[in-house]
Amino acid sequence: FAGLMRGHLRDGGIVVAATHLPLGLEGARELQMKVAR
Repeated sequence: FAGLMRGHLRDGGIVVAATHLPLGLEGARELQMKVAR
């Protein structure tokens, strides 16, 4: 799966993924969602 995403990113695409596991992508950034109060 990471290889498919790498190719898409290399071609100028973006990836938005929700997961509890590492994606295996160099330079990936994480957005942590917290409980709204």
